[in-house]
Amino acid sequence: MKDIFYKDKSQYTNQLNIVQGYLDQLTTYIHKKKNLDIEQSRKIAEMILKDYYQPRTVVYYERENMQDRVVKENSLLSYINSNLKSGNILVPTFTSYLNPEVEKSILSEFIAINVKKRSAAKKLMHKAKAEGNIDLYNAKNNEQNMMKIYNNSLSGAFAQKACILYNPTAHSTLTSITRTITSLSNANNEKLVAGNRYYRCGRDILNNITYIITYVNKEQIKSVMQKYNLHYPTVEETIRVLKYSSDLYMHDVTYYNKYIIPYLNTLNPEELAAICYIGDLYQLKEFNSDFIKNLIDQLTTKVEYVEEDDPVNKLKEADEAVLTFALQIWFYEVRGYGKDFEKMHNDGLAIKIYATYLNIINTLIKYKDFFNTFFMQNIFPNNSFRLNFMRRRTVVLSDTDSTCFTLDNWVKWYYNGEFRIDSKSIAIAGCISYIASQAIKHQLALLSRYMNIPQENLDVLSMKNEFLWLVHDPCEVSKHYFAYTVMQEGNVFTKPDIEIKGVHLKNSANPQYIVEDGKKLMHHILDSVANNRKINLREIVRHIIELENNIEERIKQGNSLFFKRSKIKDKEAYALDEMKSPYHRHTLWVDVFSEKYGNIPEPPYDVIKIPTVVNTRKKLQDWLDSIEDESIRTKLSIWLDKYNKSNLPTIYLFDGYADANGIPKEIISVIDINRIILEVTIQHRIILETLGLIINDEELIKDQFNV
Repeated sequence: MKDIFYKDKSQYTNQLNIVQGYLDQLTTYIHKKKNLDIEQSRKIAEMILKDYYQPRTVVYYERENMQDRVVKENSLLSYINSNLKSGNILVPTFTSYLNPEVEKSILSEFIAINVKKRSAAKKLMHKAKAEGNIDLYNAKNNEQNMMKIYNNSLSGAFAQKACILYNPTAHSTLTSITRTITSLSNANNEKLVAGNRYYRCGRDILNNITYIITYVNKEQIKSVMQKYNLHYPTVEETIRVLKYSSDLYMHDVTYYNKYIIPYLNTLNPEELAAICYIGDLYQLKEFNSDFIKNLIDQLTTKVEYVEEDDPVNKLKEADEAVLTFALQIWFYEVRGYGKDFEKMHNDGLAIKIYATYLNIINTLIKYKDFFNTFFMQNIFPNNSFRLNFMRRRTVVLSDTDSTCFTLDNWVKWYYNGEFRIDSKSIAIAGCISYIASQAIKHQLALLSRYMNIPQENLDVLSMKNEFLWLVHDPCEVSKHYFAYTVMQEGNVFTKPDIEIKGVHLKNSANPQYIVEDGKKLMHHILDSVANNRKINLREIVRHIIELENNIEERIKQGNSLFFKRSKIKDKEAYALDEMKSPYHRHTLWVDVFSEKYGNIPEPPYDVIKIPTVVNTRKKLQDWLDSIEDESIRTKLSIWLDKYNKSNLPTIYLFDGYADANGIPKEIISVIDINRIILEVTIQHRIILETLGLIINDEELIKDQFNV
């Protein structure tokens, strides 16, 4: 909502002035440390800048009007200022673009049209899904995905020299902007939801304190603190807030005692409150538990009725983010309706949703000064530019243009340490998600203005609350997770959709029954948590051990189901001769096994790859000695000598024979069964790790746990 979390566009001004920012913060530091007045501190800061400032030279290409690029040289500061003065857009890579008021890109217009088309298709897609119209859902899903591909394809086209759209800076521009948005969102969510700031060293803390107290509106803080009787943090409590984050990276008692604590002792109560509370709902909750709980209760109240003759059209015109929040409060009641407000009205639900929607807005207006004070200051979370090194407390997943965070700890706080999923806890999650997603809008508007984006386009960069996962299970392997999606863009599903990400969790190369068994296990875990049931870890471990034993037994019976597949080509297809090319894998069967087990066709043909334990000369000899069939033993010895083999880590077997007749017993005896089981059950092992078990990657589950 405007003026609660977002100012009028005219109030966002470009304050990108590196020298001015440095002088402002240095003046504040000197003012506090030396106990001098602001004017004296300013003069000292200017002297320091004059003595130590060394302009950095940059070399860059500049495209002259409708002409080729020319190489130019300037100071970095002059380069930035000249672009801002000219009204150019300056992106995070420092590439500059003409303001669209001067010349508008036809590609940006193409993208804008596709964005609108995609939005319309997605709305129809969600409606069709809620109504159970699968054919229409699939059609509109394909349509919206095609619009997405059209837009995303430009990024690749920009990098192709043979393409008419070739623009070598465009891809880095797109990437740098999206990564900046995501980093700001991650930093915002870590701080707001979990009180977590990225303080990797003492100087970061000192710099951040100075930054906050330089730009914060102290009178605004004083007024709100007194109005709502909020707790003023002491120096000792402020230190606890800082150490809550910095202890994740260092324990520098000396730096705290020598620099940070003496500095904090020079600050007034409003400045200490600003350090603890600006952009930080978590710390506001820690020091003002009753106030925040009461605020959440007011925001999440189910309101049954309001005087309104046409709630359907009111809901259609409603603010999307607030409406999504209201629908989440009535989560269980609106399942399966999508955004069919007419149907909701017929069933008596639309008026309840609208009444709750109005209550949220009225509550936000009631506490407008609170939200303005703590979430609309012109202050960014610190170190967002290096966030890939941050230790997270709430963000469980992040990608190029998304940030996903957990609200478990807010539910536990509300329920005095107990975690549960019910109507109230889902509403609480909706409340915190709404505040977090709205708080980032202000920061993205500031970012846009600093890039010199025109005022009318300040809302183009945005993040919205798109998905609600009732349960999300992140894996130890990167970009692997499984989750229950129960809500998307305000549409509450009739039943949860399971979302599985990561090649190891849905490996189609594995036997289908193994993959399906893994899916059932994921469903079991998600469903148990979603319905507040305890997970029996012992039963899950026992099930996986039974699976391992079943695979081992079937391999020993000669079953070829669990082996990877490959191919042997005909002899002429290889550049090397038979002695060195993969063709000799075929001769192993012909020379050694064919007389006893039957002939196979000449290559090309598909094979199964059988991993063996015969990976040393000693093990190879032991295998030879163990073979009871003297003919096989003799032929194998001759074949090994012919091809100068000192080991045989993999055997290739014609899959047609293996599938029909099984694997010869002489080969079964040296199959590396453990290796196969480890590969085939990786899905189950990853799932097991999400439940908190620490697993040795090189051992079977049955060798690690006795259940």
